[in-house]
Amino acid sequence: MRRTYPRREVLRLGAAALGAGLLAACGAARSEDDADNVVPIHARSKPEAPVRGARVNLGVVDPQGAAVPRLLRGEELLAYARLVAVDPRTALIHADLATEIEAPDPLRIRLKLHPDARFHVDASGAERPVTAEDVRLDFARRADEGVALFDQVIEAVEAPDEQTLVLRLRGPFGLLFELLGSVDASVRGPVNYPTFDNPMGGGPFIPEHADGRRDRFVANPSYHNADYPLLAEVEVARFPTAHEMATAFTAGNLHAAYDPAPISGATPDEEAPEHSVGRASQRLVGLGLSLLPTKGGASVRHLEAFQDERVRRAVSVALDREAIRGADSSFITGPVTPAHRADALPRDELVQHPIYQHDPAQVRALLEASGHAGLNVRLQVPDLARMRPLGQQVVDQLAAAGFGAQLVLEAPGDWDRAFLAGDFEAALFEIGGLTTPDVGLRLHTSGGVDGRFSPWGYSNPVYDAAVRDTLSRLDPALRARRSREAQRILFHDIPAMFPLAAPMERASVAPDLASYAFDAYDFNDGWLAAGWQVGRVG
Repeated sequence: MRRTYPRREVLRLGAAALGAGLLAACGAARSEDDADNVVPIHARSKPEAPVRGARVNLGVVDPQGAAVPRLLRGEELLAYARLVAVDPRTALIHADLATEIEAPDPLRIRLKLHPDARFHVDASGAERPVTAEDVRLDFARRADEGVALFDQVIEAVEAPDEQTLVLRLRGPFGLLFELLGSVDASVRGPVNYPTFDNPMGGGPFIPEHADGRRDRFVANPSYHNADYPLLAEVEVARFPTAHEMATAFTAGNLHAAYDPAPISGATPDEEAPEHSVGRASQRLVGLGLSLLPTKGGASVRHLEAFQDERVRRAVSVALDREAIRGADSSFITGPVTPAHRADALPRDELVQHPIYQHDPAQVRALLEASGHAGLNVRLQVPDLARMRPLGQQVVDQLAAAGFGAQLVLEAPGDWDRAFLAGDFEAALFEIGGLTTPDVGLRLHTSGGVDGRFSPWGYSNPVYDAAVRDTLSRLDPALRARRSREAQRILFHDIPAMFPLAAPMERASVAPDLASYAFDAYDFNDGWLAAGWQVGRVG
């Protein structure tokens, strides 16, 4: 059954929901930069002085428990192998089931599978090899389920022999390997586990036992990389509340505890609990300005003054981003958030950029020069607890710098409809689901994130071309470099939407848990988990 995504879901779901729309914008021909047919892929290195045989205890918040044992999303990352994995910190591709990648042309990808890959042992005690035909059939099932990568991006999957898989794409696609390394691309067998209502995988840990509150995973003795995993067991405890989970961690019963539920504000750094680690969430808070009176064929609210880049610059330098960030230890961010570190502009570059400088005197000079001294701006903000104080803070900063700023709180449903139609003078927003780096780029294009229209009415053909080029690059590392270049083009022109912050999220991690990288996101719970180890068991 195919699933379609209305515009309202676009900003929440990110690239995984937008395969076809993205492909329509990504048609650049191959350049000298990616003329080599071989795509770089990094094999696991042998562990140095590993500590083997320990058990790691993880905590998750799951109020309902599990009447019928089913793997949680994070548990799927432990149990399943994927073709590849991409580290968002470096944009490097790491080998999993696939050991070699070739791209004879931008629309055809050939992968060689690991000869020792096996599905986990089944109820009869048998271990089936993972063949290219198994992967082809599993990907076909995923296409039938409407998973965007397989339904909208990959046109056909072929298995010319047991260890060769060929993917034929509908168009050049710069996020292919990120999505092949995602949970949705986990390679699953045709039969379920004896104890879990999930298809069998071939990852580093085998789901062995569940009682509704604790799920136990044991090391896969037939894992295709014989040096891994280093742990003997992983136990995942499901807690009814975050408070109970935190108590268990404080008592020494957990090695790591993370509650992914949305938070209204993170703890400032100086007040962070002991053994707490932070990272940028896959969310973005931004301030958008409306330049045009018509968008998507409809008349909308706007301020014509925002068409003057001097006025847009004045808005940007009126903002004290450090004060906005410091309220809850959010991260300063560019168009691509720090959750995708390789694609994002470095923090040092952002804080030194001219449009990120808080300069009220420059604001007044710019407004005077443009003929818009004391410009009245109505800032539309959804009437939500986490957004009201931020909206007031932004209005106060604008007013202090010389704007006539007014806070307009709107019911969330009304605000959603207006925002998605581009019907506002200025809008404060927070979007989530930024699991891939492309959405932050596409928010600033002439077609907007879904290819229909820009919610700001902003258009820069040079930037649009740079984004198309960026998102057609097959090698994530090359794409990441082009992503940063595109963002610099955007900042030079002064955009109509200013990223303000990437909210903080935290986990508690015991000091003896090694090789656990919270800031690697799913790459941590997936590819890195095989190398987790502990010096002592809690």
